[in-house]
Amino acid sequence: MRALLVSTPARVADLPDVPTPTDAGLTNADSSIWFGVFVPSKTPRDIVDKLYASGMKVLAKPEMQADLKKLGVEPWSPPLTPSDMDALVAKQTVDSAALIKAAGIKQ
Repeated sequence: MRALLVSTPARVADLPDVPTPTDAGLTNADSSIWFGVFVPSKTPRDIVDKLYASGMKVLAKPEMQADLKKLGVEPWSPPLTPSDMDALVAKQTVDSAALIKAAGIKQ
């Protein structure tokens, strides 16, 4: 078996010779699976900042990095800030709505 393409915007460390969609001449074709922590929208900013700082401490631990690598997970570098995550969710909501509309998917 030979990998032809990764679905992420950046090359994967374990598959450095496998092209991204952009490398292969495909535009807007990347699709990353991501995980995030969500809290209610009215959560005070200082609590959000504490949760973020705690998460970054855990993510930086060598044993966590090793566990993620075993699972084939590459954390985004740099990790998204809470504001970056808000922007990502907003963008993907718009992109997904456009895809659903273009595909003619109805409820």
